[in-house]
Amino acid sequence: MMKHFLSIILPSLSDGDNLAEIIPEILQLSALKDKSLEFIVIEDGRPMSDSQLLKMRSLPCHFTYINNLTRQGLARSLLTGIYLAQAEHVLVMDCDFNHDVHLIPKIVQQLSVHDFVSASRYLGAGNMPGVLRGNGGRVMNIFLKSILDLTSSDVLYGFFAIRKELLLSLPLEKIFNGHGDYFFHLLFFLQEKNALGSEIPACNGIRRHGHSSFRPLANFLRYSASAFSLYLQEKRQPLYQGSTL
Repeated sequence: MMKHFLSIILPSLSDGDNLAEIIPEILQLSALKDKSLEFIVIEDGRPMSDSQLLKMRSLPCHFTYINNLTRQGLARSLLTGIYLAQAEHVLVMDCDFNHDVHLIPKIVQQLSVHDFVSASRYLGAGNMPGVLRGNGGRVMNIFLKSILDLTSSDVLYGFFAIRKELLLSLPLEKIFNGHGDYFFHLLFFLQEKNALGSEIPACNGIRRHGHSSFRPLANFLRYSASAFSLYLQEKRQPLYQGSTL
């Protein structure tokens, strides 16, 4: 039997200052106050300070902090968090405030009737500001969707929740490799299982502390190669059949 209702996995790349703010803000969400929450932080850069860790461990939640001894990358860090998760549902989000914490209750609410719920910048009132990141991201998204026949509207955002049981039934070692390409790999394999998915609109937020590692050309080349490799190896089926968007 699972120990918690929701495991929130937060991958970090020297984001101690952001983590010290985002976890308390999530705990303040009224819709989650009666839920048993577990936070799993996987640090792939500079560790949090002792004072920050002390503050995190004093909060009213189960807190696990893993500091990778060698750089593992985003996808492998997330995989570590998934294996550690002890909740009925797993939620993955960035810890730098690009992902809006106030969407968590909406995502969790839809988990009662869906296997998988993700946030999308390209659905309804969703938005991705900035000329390069906004337009470039939209073009990359369309390109990847066309290669893999993905039906979700945003295949790169990586803000989602899923039933832990369903997640463990997927080929995780195949999915969680590389960087942000893990997310369209995940969507691809969910399509094969005919998982019942849903999306909610999201507006991309602003990083509060530190600097972004966004590299558009490198990401385009990496994700394109990853998508073509996946296309050559696997089959495809529609994902969001019967979902409520």
